[in-house]
Amino acid sequence: SGPSKRRVIDFGRFSESVTQLPIGNSGNLASPFYGNMVEDYIHGKARKILFSKEEIGEGKFQLTFLPKP
Repeated sequence: SGPSKRRVIDFGRFSESVTQLPIGNSGNLASPFYGNMVEDYIHGKARKILFSKEEIGEGKFQLTFLPKP
C-alpha cells in the first residue's frame, strides 16, 4: 500500500481545497521521494489541489484510449 493522503475538500469552494502526503510522494522505502514531504507535514503545510484546466495547464502527459482491435 502507498502513503496515506490527507485532504481537506471545501465543497463550496473547490479551489480552496488542500492535500498532504505525510510520508512523501512514494510508498516505496527505497525511493528518494519516500520522505520528501515529512517536513511540510510536521510544520502543517499543505498543497493546493488543482481543479481547473487553467491551474493545471496542458500537462506533459496524455492518456489516450484506443478501440479494441
